[in-house]
Order: sequence, then C-alpha cells, then structure tokens
Amino acid sequence: MKLYYAPGACSLAPHIVLREAGLDFQLEKVELGTKTTASGENFLEINPKGYVPALRLDNGEILTEASVTLQYIADQSPDAGLIPAQGDFARYRLLENLNFVSTEIHKTLGAFFNPAMTAEWREGLLALFNGKASYLESRFSESEFLMGDEFSVADAYLFAVLGWTGLHGIDMNPTPTFAIISAVSRPGLLSLKPWWQKGCCPHTLDIKKPPDFTRQVISPGHIYYVGVSRIHSPIRAIIYCQINSTNWLNYSLRSAIFNSMVEYNSSDQLSVVFKALGDNTRRSILTTLCQQGPCRVTDLAAYFDISLNAVSKHVKALEHSGLVDRNRYGREHWISANLSRTSEIQTWFNDLKSIWQSSLDQLDQEIGENND
Repeated sequence: MKLYYAPGACSLAPHIVLREAGLDFQLEKVELGTKTTASGENFLEINPKGYVPALRLDNGEILTEASVTLQYIADQSPDAGLIPAQGDFARYRLLENLNFVSTEIHKTLGAFFNPAMTAEWREGLLALFNGKASYLESRFSESEFLMGDEFSVADAYLFAVLGWTGLHGIDMNPTPTFAIISAVSRPGLLSLKPWWQKGCCPHTLDIKKPPDFTRQVISPGHIYYVGVSRIHSPIRAIIYCQINSTNWLNYSLRSAIFNSMVEYNSSDQLSVVFKALGDNTRRSILTTLCQQGPCRVTDLAAYFDISLNAVSKHVKALEHSGLVDRNRYGREHWISANLSRTSEIQTWFNDLKSIWQSSLDQLDQEIGENND
C-alpha cells in the first residue's frame, strides 16, 4: 500500500493506524498547492478531489476519505484490535464516532484554515466548536478513549484534527493547566521517533515557534513543548517535539495525567498485575496461552463465547500488565504468555507468609512460656 499525505493534514490518522496495524506501506508527500506528488505525478489523476489522504492498494485501487481509509487499514489487521469486527454491534458505535469526528470536529476546525475568515465568522465557528467540544468533555470524563478503554481508529482521527487547535490559536480553556506526562504512548506514534531524530518526519509541521499555550519540559535527550487540549476539564495533551528551530511534530500520548490518579500509577507494578488477573476471562486467556502456546487473537477468540473485539481488549489489558507478549509477523499478531511477572506475586506472598510465620512463632513461644 502507498499513503499519499501532506504535512499537518488529517492523513496523519491513517499513517498512525498503518503503524499500529504493523502493515507494510510506502509514503508519498503531496504538495496540495500545486497538486503534485514528491515523484512528480499529477495528484489530481490519483485523487480528482485534490486532497489527502489517498491510499493506493496493492491491486492499484485508490481509496480516499479519512474515515474510509481508517476502516480499510484496520480491517487488514484484525488482531490489532483497532476496529470491531463486521457484524459486531460495537462496529456501529465505532462508525458513529468516526462520523462525529469527520462531520463535526474535522469540518469545523478545517474551516479555520480559510484565509478569508473574518472576525465575526471566527467567533461563530468558535461557538459552534465549543458545543462539540462540550460533548467530547462528557465522553472523556467517563472513559479514556472514544470507544471506552481501548484505542481505536476513531481516536487516531480525533488526535489528528484536534492538533489543529494549536495552529489556529484556539485556547481550549481560558486558564490551561500544563501536564506532567506519565502515560503509556501509542506504538503507532512511537514508531515515528526515528523520523523525528532525522528531522524529516513525514508529518512534521513547519512552524516558527510552538503554540502560545505551551511550556517547555525537559526530558532526557529531547525537548518537548506541552500544551493542553481541553474544555473546562482535561481531555488530552498535545506534544510538540523539537527537531530543530523550525520543525515540530504534533504528537500525543494515550492521555495526559493531570492529577495523581491511582489508576495510572505505573510505579506500582504489582497492582497492575493484580488488576489484570482480577478478571476471570483474562485468567482463562492466560491459562489457554500456557496450554496451547503462542496464538493469534483470532485463534484465542475461538475458545471464548465473546466477540473478537472483547478478546482483543482483554489481551491488551494482559499485555499492559506484562503477563503476555505480542509479536508481529506481517499482518498477524501472535500472543504468548510471559509468566516472569508472576514472580512478583510470589515474592509478595512469600513476604506475607514470612510475617505470618513470625507471628505464629511468637505465639508458640508465648504459649510455651505460659505453660512452663
């Protein structure tokens, strides 16, 4: 496959999903002003609509529209769990979210790129966007992602277009609070890191300075500029990673940590393991992997009377805890048990046993002295 993209455009979303899915693909930059590709092709002959993304399939077919390309890419790698399976009602919820991002967020924020926009027009659009943003606020107050607890293609799309708020100077909160980022980043975004270091990331934006609502945070080997995209309460953070004085890449982690939330305290690894093992289905999945050896997610789903998407979510929870490993071979994701983490549980139980045994020994000593 080949993805035709433009820096700063919504083509960032299928780019992320291609990497999340572990698929082989090529990239070709498009100059939207001249409608030419990096190889000199007339882009209008590829996509007569004249905008990105456009996805050339292996059979030569061209797919366009972000929401459609996202679905196609995710369906090529079902084990990645980026989209519910066909026939699963959750698929319709996913389409509901994709359409909302496309028609309500993308189109509203996209209008800010119009150079003919007047102050009155901008004010009206801001009021319109605030209404949509209030809905997002309510959704993210209940769950980490649009589809609940798991990252999906809808989140990739939302991330790509919400990144435009900084470009347009849209302050998502009159008094933004800056975050200390301590969340697990998405593999599809982290895999872009080698491009950042070369200063030629395919989706780098050429901005003279970071948006005004940012502040500098020093991290080993990197300088980040952190800005908050939120309405009234935190939603998520946008990271601007410095490549050189003029190049920035808008980049997001799974979510921002604004308060000390026990749920995200990654320093307590034992709690993460216990949380993963607290579900009977996850324990059964781990048992199955120990008995059968490495399996694809689709193979695991055959052992359980639940949907493939539900099994994928359970596997991701186990993966987050370190109890299973995921290896990608082409389009297939193979899951294997990793019981090294259970040693932490055994150590904890041994410590408890030692304390309990010490108490019993003291009790025996007391009883013996009283009998004497």
